[in-house]
Amino acid sequence: MPQVSIQCVAPSKNLRHSVRNRANGILKFRRAAAGKFKNLKLLRL
Repeated sequence: MPQVSIQCVAPSKNLRHSVRNRANGILKFRRAAAGKFKNLKLLRL
């Protein structure tokens, strides 16, 4: 599981970049979770 830092304190000039990185991290995390869920479903079937 990738480690996602919820409390990300960044200067205002890096705020947009950090928000984009956080969004990408959430997307990757959700994609990985969906893949694990599919694998669990396949194993159960």
